[in-house]
Amino acid sequence: MDSTKQILFEILKDKDIMILYEETFFQQIESINLVSILLENFDSDNISSQCASFEMMQLLLNILSFKQIYQYKSFILNKLSTTLICFSQQVRFTSINFLTEFYQKCLNNNINLLNEDENFIKNVLNSICLNRYVPVEGIKNNSLKLWKLVVGNNGIFIIKKNFLTFYDLYVKELGSTSHLTREASCRCLQELFMKVYEPSYKNLIKVRFNYLNRKNFT
Repeated sequence: MDSTKQILFEILKDKDIMILYEETFFQQIESINLVSILLENFDSDNISSQCASFEMMQLLLNILSFKQIYQYKSFILNKLSTTLICFSQQVRFTSINFLTEFYQKCLNNNINLLNEDENFIKNVLNSICLNRYVPVEGIKNNSLKLWKLVVGNNGIFIIKKNFLTFYDLYVKELGSTSHLTREASCRCLQELFMKVYEPSYKNLIKVRFNYLNRKNFT
């Protein structure tokens, strides 16, 4: 946590914001609009800075009111759609941990993103599913826990209902610069065809693969 704080102070310094007394840091959160600054930093070019932002946001979920964080829901989900499939293992790991905490807070406040936010299924849930097969222990295990938290025992039903959302991401990530992501995509496609595939998908898949093949590998 100390290293995270130090990186955070560097982020604030770049924004010309100085923390005068570290011991009163959390009393200054609202006055410096810390949440907005951290969210903007989710797509920083600096990996350490990105990870520190996710870790600090995870901490703020237990300090600020849920409403103060939830008002940025659309922005958060949009950023997670990118960081969950980032080439950096560190960024993926901290993204997954933050999302787990955020999703649990939503459930605690009677908000189920799976049922209430189409963007969550289209741009986030498929990435969580993919990360279950990334051969890195922390990413894989935490993604499995998050997947279970979100879908319970309804995983196959949800994937069938949103088949192309998952299929498109898996095919797209076959062209990833990360060999870990390519491996995970292969495993996910295998799972898709072994557990979810139905004959009615045949022509649809052929058309989609031809389109994605031209788009991602040319």
